[in-house]
Amino acid sequence: MYISNIKDYKNDDFFIRNSLVSIVTRALDYYEQTGGAIVSNVSLLDENVFMTISQNETEDKESRMFEYHKNFWDIHITIDGCEDIGYTSSLADSYSQFIHSYNEESDLGFIKKGCVLKQEYFQSNPGDICVLSENQLHKPLCKGNCSCSVKKIIIKIHKSYFC
Repeated sequence: MYISNIKDYKNDDFFIRNSLVSIVTRALDYYEQTGGAIVSNVSLLDENVFMTISQNETEDKESRMFEYHKNFWDIHITIDGCEDIGYTSSLADSYSQFIHSYNEESDLGFIKKGCVLKQEYFQSNPGDICVLSENQLHKPLCKGNCSCSVKKIIIKIHKSYFC
């Protein structure tokens, strides 16, 4: 997991090295142009780079499951509200015996509750950007100090983009 902020990403070595500056800029521009309308699967470059704008309620950490994606990176940009995002340095492959489900079409899998050991949480506030590589276990939309609604941009980038 890599963390930055919309004030800093254009000068951030990680975003520059991985050619992410233009993708994040396109997503933020789209958000502004549409007034932040809730949308799904809007292409930013082609079918391998797209975004969603969502609004969801946070939930208790214990009720959320760790998720992973085998083929896509996630970039979460918090626009409004705040959430705790659970993460671990472990990859989904190391938890293969605890896989709850995996949907190849949506590239979304879950690990059974309570099976991920060394987990930490990052509090994502408006303007924060969280980058997660494929197979990295993460648990978004966790309640921090209080329950709230979180509006965010989620950019999906196919792993082949980085080859």
